[in-house]
Amino acid sequence: MPNSKTFHNISVILGLIFLISSIYTALILENIHFYTSFVFGSWLVLDYIDYKINNTSILTYFFNHKHRITFFIFFIISTLFCYIVDYFFGVKLFKMWTWVNYKTVHFIRMYLFMNISFILGMYELYRIYKSLFRGKIPDKHIFILKTPYNSKTKIYIFLLLFGILFLLLPLNIYLLNLIYLYEYVMLLPFISLILISDSITYLTGGKPILEDLIRFSLLNTSSLGATVLSAVIITEGLNLWGKEWVYTKMPFYNIKINNIPLAVLVGWIPLIIGCLSIVNMVKHLDYLRTKKQVLSL
Repeated sequence: MPNSKTFHNISVILGLIFLISSIYTALILENIHFYTSFVFGSWLVLDYIDYKINNTSILTYFFNHKHRITFFIFFIISTLFCYIVDYFFGVKLFKMWTWVNYKTVHFIRMYLFMNISFILGMYELYRIYKSLFRGKIPDKHIFILKTPYNSKTKIYIFLLLFGILFLLLPLNIYLLNLIYLYEYVMLLPFISLILISDSITYLTGGKPILEDLIRFSLLNTSSLGATVLSAVIITEGLNLWGKEWVYTKMPFYNIKINNIPLAVLVGWIPLIIGCLSIVNMVKHLDYLRTKKQVLSL
């Protein structure tokens, strides 16, 4: 089995092949099926950069056999959530967007490869920016929130319940035929991912992502802002040529920036925070699992 350095050298070459071919497909050929290759290739390249900067990365983490079961659990959770939010809610029920000329095989490919690569890629892009900004932007909070431990636990229990409620609400809105809410409904599952993941992280003894952002950590907030801005410009920009997806129903649909609905640009913020939260939760739960195994020896 190759060592970690060799493994990353191979993965970045593979990533560059997918990334360059997907950009060529989108910009030159204007082919609609570019995004899965783009996301997968981007993740492998970002993982390599993360590895070179921090001497560790997601692939390094999962390369260790102790964490491989965690990868499969993460794969199942993220695939199921993406299917529910993107396809069941976004495409089928509320028709917020459509994937152009997609057949069953394209959806299967997307949910098996693209979504998990997207989540991991956003997490690593955030790590890269955070590493680059560290030392240049102070790692301190603007707001100081002092909450008693017992009260804080109760707050996260309520947030967990609200997260579950927000995940179920879109279905209720559809069944009750509340058409006037359809344009706004997709914000709920994105927020639910953050609330559920961060609540589980805190209630099991970990450090939630959202808490640092609420207290306005300069380093973390700047890293998040750079991640969102990079992802929006590159992803939505490429789609102006590739046209793999089309937004059909959004709040304030006529308010656009460079032909992209403003609501879409804003929606990237909870989407990426959700990506960070779910990876943070899975890594924390894996830490508890491996720690328990060590203690039982």
